[in-house]
Amino acid sequence: MISNWEGFPRSILEAMSCGLPVIASDVGGAKEAINGNCGILVKRGDRQAIKNALEKLIGNPSFIKEMGKRAEEKAKKEFSLGKMLRETEEVYKEIILF
Repeated sequence: MISNWEGFPRSILEAMSCGLPVIASDVGGAKEAINGNCGILVKRGDRQAIKNALEKLIGNPSFIKEMGKRAEEKAKKEFSLGKMLRETEEVYKEIILF
């Protein structure tokens, strides 16, 4: 997910929930989902960092598998539909109380 601007890209969560490691630009909410255990964040526009991240994954299939497993676990634990709905509901409740 190499981009210059994002909000909170759901495509990252979709990939993670399928057991895929993610390479993404460190923009918007990407860093909320990705850490060094389940994906690789690169500085926006840093072509060398993107190249390095791709080479790191391509050159190590067992690393891809392990990182993908951790990505899936994180997506299910921290970004499940139920959890996201509950947290969104809490935000709405806070807004209504003001």
